Amino acid sequence: MRIHNDTCAATTEFDSVMRNYEGLARLVTQLGSTPPEIAAEVTPLEKAVNQRLRVLVELQREVAALQSSELQQTLSPALIVPLHRPHC
Repeated sequence: MRIHNDTCAATTEFDSVMRNYEGLARLVTQLGSTPPEIAAEVTPLEKAVNQRLRVLVELQREVAALQSSELQQTLSPALIVPLHRPHC
């Protein structure tokens, strides 16, 4: 449950920062150049986007590891094959 909550929070934060970053990119495109006030905002937003993206990737790895572990726990008993068969 913690991973689910963390993933939801990280996704929301990433979406918010990404929207801000995309908004600045659109504004720069419309202006045709980057005013100093906007240029000063780009680097912190890029860092925020990258940091939140790293958090999301790490959470995805945790989810994949948990799913793999749960799958192994579910399948392992069913896949056990006896090593010796009794001779009849």
